[in-house]
Amino acid sequence: MAEYLQRISNNLFLIEGYNQGRFPFSHSALIITNSNEAVLIDTGCGINTLQKLKKRYYIYRIINSHTHPDHSAGNWVFKDNIESIEVPTQGFKTSGNILALSNRFTEPGEIAKYWRDNVPKIMGMKDCRPTHSFNTKSEFDFGDVKLIPVHTPGHTIDHYCFYEPNELILFAFVEDSFIYKQKSAPKTVHSFEHSLSRRAITSFDFRLRPNGLRPSRNILIFLLLQFLKNDFALVGNTGFEPVTFRM
Repeated sequence: MAEYLQRISNNLFLIEGYNQGRFPFSHSALIITNSNEAVLIDTGCGINTLQKLKKRYYIYRIINSHTHPDHSAGNWVFKDNIESIEVPTQGFKTSGNILALSNRFTEPGEIAKYWRDNVPKIMGMKDCRPTHSFNTKSEFDFGDVKLIPVHTPGHTIDHYCFYEPNELILFAFVEDSFIYKQKSAPKTVHSFEHSLSRRAITSFDFRLRPNGLRPSRNILIFLLLQFLKNDFALVGNTGFEPVTFRM
């Protein structure tokens, strides 16, 4: 197995990003489908790593957890032989468009121009528009691996985590792509939502912590905030697009 791949389960792998996945890079995830095709979640692990993956696997789908460049900069590497590039509905309009992203994440004018002149160079980003979008009504079925999108706005308005119900894994693509495994299986999506209440967050073990850090309880609460329907209120300002949450 390549040194940059870490097995999570039989068909799931973590791809370690440059700089241990820290900004301006991120970790990615690789899913091997039942037909031996591959799905890539996020493309911020580094252009050289992505090119190695392209030679080794037939990657036919890319899914972006959100549209920050450190998670989507390398989409263009697969542009010529990809079936779909799928991004959150909330970010579809600006995704893969450097000009639109610079105006979205900064202020139009000199700051946006500085962003355009520097961020793409640092992250190896090129324009690459997505082909499809997803939302909370979507579900990804790759045979043995299934992903349920979980909308977690605040880091960005289009930030999503993914829940894998067979392995009980939650992919939280922020804070260096932490991956959590739940101790016991929820019977339904509704019970999964209930299990993510403020009182039950401790039911998650840290399945994989590539950077060796343990996120704070507040970060966990923040990531799963949309499920805290009655127990918690928070004003979140942890990314470029601050969102005020009131339960």
